[in-house]
Amino acid sequence: MTDMAIRTLTKTDYAVVQFIRERLANEWKITTDEVDRNFINPSFGKGFPFIYIASTSDGTFAGKIILTIEQRWFLGIDNAACISGLFVPKEFRGRRIARKLIAICESVCRKLGYKKLYLDTRNSVSYYQKLGSWEILGTDAWKVDSVTIMAKKIYI
Repeated sequence: MTDMAIRTLTKTDYAVVQFIRERLANEWKITTDEVDRNFINPSFGKGFPFIYIASTSDGTFAGKIILTIEQRWFLGIDNAACISGLFVPKEFRGRRIARKLIAICESVCRKLGYKKLYLDTRNSVSYYQKLGSWEILGTDAWKVDSVTIMAKKIYI
């Protein structure tokens, strides 16, 4: 297996920034300006949201995850640490990259004193259940889809 590095997104990751911008705008049905304003640009600061990327030793993009604080979120959950936008390209799946990206988010939550980490998913419930410790809290409507809301306790 090729060595994988996981780090925060930087302004010099031009191609990855463009990929994230277009993918989130399409997937979340928002404008690219909203993606920039609410996710990408603030991620270059020192707080939430955090965008982590995985890359191979030759710099090939191998995955991404966003850790954010959601307010007025699904099921009445407020001011919660949430995973969003987890993505690993097909050619890199099966290499535990998603697990490593999730573990980084858990570690950040632990350091910042969060006791739970949340996520929503349209079609990956079984994946998170295989990881263990993720519990289903319910379902909610999102745009034109239904999503399953899951949470995991973070042990400090």
